[in-house]
Amino acid sequence: RGQARPTFGFLVTWGLSNPYSGPIWWGAVETAEALDVNLVGFGDVDLYDTSRGRSLYQQIHPATLDGVIVVNPTFADLRHDVFQGLPVVNIGVPVREAVTSILVDNYDGMRALVRHMIEAHGCRRLAFLQGPAGNPEADERFHAYLDEIQAHGLRLAPELIYQPADWSPAGGEESVRMLLDERHAKFDALIAANDNMALAAMIAMES
Repeated sequence: RGQARPTFGFLVTWGLSNPYSGPIWWGAVETAEALDVNLVGFGDVDLYDTSRGRSLYQQIHPATLDGVIVVNPTFADLRHDVFQGLPVVNIGVPVREAVTSILVDNYDGMRALVRHMIEAHGCRRLAFLQGPAGNPEADERFHAYLDEIQAHGLRLAPELIYQPADWSPAGGEESVRMLLDERHAKFDALIAANDNMALAAMIAMES
């Protein structure tokens, strides 16, 4: 700290090349170059598991950093003892600690998407691919889907809702196979809880 060229840590729980965090990482790299600051990437870390060699306790050295950016799609708590007073900006789910957070409006965004499919395209049977159970962002998007279906007086069809093992591209492929090949479900729109599943599902349905 106090060095002429500031140094910031960039922490990601899913890896720097993950489709969710990768674009954020490269945006941070471009900005660091433009501002002439150092950026240190900590990819695929387990935030608090000290039994793993790649946990934050083994990786991060707060005395060498001027601040931390945390791309945090899963953790609702950020323990300040790890960062030892460093300024922290959190991107992802809300956290209970008093840190600056940049959040996505998962609920209203998904409601607007479902509303568009119903009102602009006349869809009445909308299949939905859920994200992981207990993930705050996935839960908000699913509840938005349910609420918008109800708001339009449409029947909730359980056979059109599927929750794959995860919301990776493989989860999108698995969902299409389950809906079409096993359930023989009929739908006029397919909505996914994230881009990974949506893009994979599109490819699977075209093949």
